[in-house]
Amino acid sequence: MREGTTVDAEVASRWLRGSIAFVWLSSGALVAHPYYREVGIAELERLGLAEWILWATCGLAILVAFRVALGPCRTWLVAGQIALVAGFTLLLGITQPMLLVHPMGALTKNLPLVAVLGAAWLLEREGWSARAVRLLRVGMAIIWITEGLFPKILFQQE
Repeated sequence: MREGTTVDAEVASRWLRGSIAFVWLSSGALVAHPYYREVGIAELERLGLAEWILWATCGLAILVAFRVALGPCRTWLVAGQIALVAGFTLLLGITQPMLLVHPMGALTKNLPLVAVLGAAWLLEREGWSARAVRLLRVGMAIIWITEGLFPKILFQQE
């Protein structure tokens, strides 16, 4: 961090964990919305999977949200979240490749999420290290690259 910055690493880590928990909670709670359920069930049917998987993954997302919000960043927890994000991204990227260049960042939003996960983990271990700051900067840059360059210049869509 720059000299004169007063944001404590512990406070910053709590804010990052809170933002991560919000993403998991809102993702899991969306199962209550009929349109989300309809789209999710249709995607599962396309893959030959049962409807209960939608409910189970949304329930898991809510459980992860509470664990993230209420406790420190444990290595196993961060690794598990990265595995879940990578799994969903890989599955949807393979079955619907245009989601990888979607103008609203349907899947590419997961890259900055992984950067925030890593930064929160680093903040709790190293404080405001150069690695933590760099990871947050890369996470922000990824948004501009994946939601700007890819869908608007390289893979234009209606």
